[in-house]
Amino acid sequence: LATVATRVIPTIAATEYTMADLEAMFSSVQPDSSGSVSVTITDDQLNSAVAAAQSTGQGAGQIQNVLFTFVSGAIVMSGDVTQPIQARLTVTFSPYVVNGVLQFDITQASLGNIQVPPATLTQAETTLNSSLGNAASQLPANVTLQSVIVADGVMTFTAGVN
Repeated sequence: LATVATRVIPTIAATEYTMADLEAMFSSVQPDSSGSVSVTITDDQLNSAVAAAQSTGQGAGQIQNVLFTFVSGAIVMSGDVTQPIQARLTVTFSPYVVNGVLQFDITQASLGNIQVPPATLTQAETTLNSSLGNAASQLPANVTLQSVIVADGVMTFTAGVN
């Protein structure tokens, strides 16, 4: 019985973190005495939320087994595609904030040994926007996103009260 519980617990923990949980991290922020807000998420939290969304039929569409890794200054997304070829897709995004909105530049992309088609890059960007971008936009109306910093395994957002 203990062996069964040991197998079940990690599975439950990995799928318990949802997009709603990710969004709640932003929507429930409380500014400190100086009016500043900081939200830190891990790549594990983002991956769990994306996996939960994919399991319910939402999310990545043509890109399966999506995995995000936060590295110094960038977000690396990898996943499996079947069209136009069956291959592993890897896209590196550089996040930044403009006028209070989280945005992403694609700095590198690969798909097997072919050039990544624009539609596949669009799908990758949509996946990131529909998860992390959506969550970051849930800040309360009186709070504006100011910056984002990515380090190994974590991403920290700073914001301020308007």
